Amino acid sequence: MAAYDVNQHCEDCTFADAFGRSCKHGMLFPLLVLMTYGDVYKCPNFEKKTIEQLKEQIAQREQLRKEKS
Repeated sequence: MAAYDVNQHCEDCTFADAFGRSCKHGMLFPLLVLMTYGDVYKCPNFEKKTIEQLKEQIAQREQLRKEKS
């Protein structure tokens, strides 16, 4: 059985961190949405991040990459 990344869509949501994890509605909420609606893209609580939040998200990822190398 292939793995399904339930947090793929969550990266763009205001309720998740920069990597699409830690949903503010609960850690298992993305899984509940997947089981209920059959697709994470149908999340009723999804709110698109603002430009400022996206810039901060990119900065956090770049900083993490620099720390790893």
